[in-house]
Amino acid sequence: MIEGTDYELVLPEDEGEYWACRILTGEFNETVIKFGAITLNEVQDALNFNFFVVSSPDANATIDNEDLQRVAEQILMSVMDTCLTEGHYELKDRKTGETVPYEEVFRDIKE
Repeated sequence: MIEGTDYELVLPEDEGEYWACRILTGEFNETVIKFGAITLNEVQDALNFNFFVVSSPDANATIDNEDLQRVAEQILMSVMDTCLTEGHYELKDRKTGETVPYEEVFRDIKE
C-alpha cells in the first residue's frame, strides 16, 4: 500500500484529533477506517491491532470482513513503516505507560 495512491490520511468530521485512513483503490474504495489499539504480542511474536469503519459506501465493509482486515493490515504496515523511517512514533510500555526506546522493543528482530 502506498500513501497518496492506495490510501490517504484524513481527519474525519466529529472524530476529534484522531486521524483515519481513506482507502483510494480496490474493493473498499472510499471506505474510511480508524485504528484503535496497536500492541506487540510478545508471546506470538505478532502485532495486534483493532480498527473501526468510520464510513463506507460498501455495506460489506465491516470489521468482520476478512478482506477489509487484510487491507487494514497492509495500510497499518505502510503507515508504521513511514513513521519508523521518519522518526514520527512513540512506543509505550503497556504496564507502566512509560516511553520505550525503539531498540528495546525491536531488539530481537534485528538479531
